Amino acid sequence: MPNTMSVARILRRSSMIVVGTAMLAATGCSLFRHSEEDLPLAPAVVEFENQSLDQADVFVVRLGADSRRIGTVQPGRTEVLQVPRDMIMSGTVDIVARLLAHRFTPSSGQVSINPGDRLHITLPPDGRQLSVLPAAP
Repeated sequence: MPNTMSVARILRRSSMIVVGTAMLAATGCSLFRHSEEDLPLAPAVVEFENQSLDQADVFVVRLGADSRRIGTVQPGRTEVLQVPRDMIMSGTVDIVARLLAHRFTPSSGQVSINPGDRLHITLPPDGRQLSVLPAAP
C-alpha cells in the first residue's frame, strides 16, 4: 500500500500539470483568434489622373475644415496617393486640387470613402472639376 504522503504529492503534481496544460492551451488558442479591430486595415487609395496642363496639389478635406495635402501630381501624370486613416474616420471627405497659378480649386464634393477603398479621380484638361469613379482593383 502506498504511503499517504506520496499519494498527496502525486495528486498535487498531477493537478499542477493539468492546470499548466490548460493555461498553455488557452494562451495558444488566443494567438489564433483575432477580432476585426486587431487586423490591419488596408489604406484608402486615390488614383489621381491629371489631364490638365497645370501641376495639381491634392488635398483631402474632412468635414469641420480639417484638410491635409496627400500629394502633388504633375501635368499628364497619374499618381497613386494614400489617404491618411485618421482623415477617413468620418466616412466622407472632399478631394480638392489646388492648381498652380489658378484661383479656382476644383473639388470632388463629398465622397464616401472607407479603409481599403480605391477611387479614381480625374482632373480634365480644362481643370474646372474633378470626376470620381471606383478604381479598378
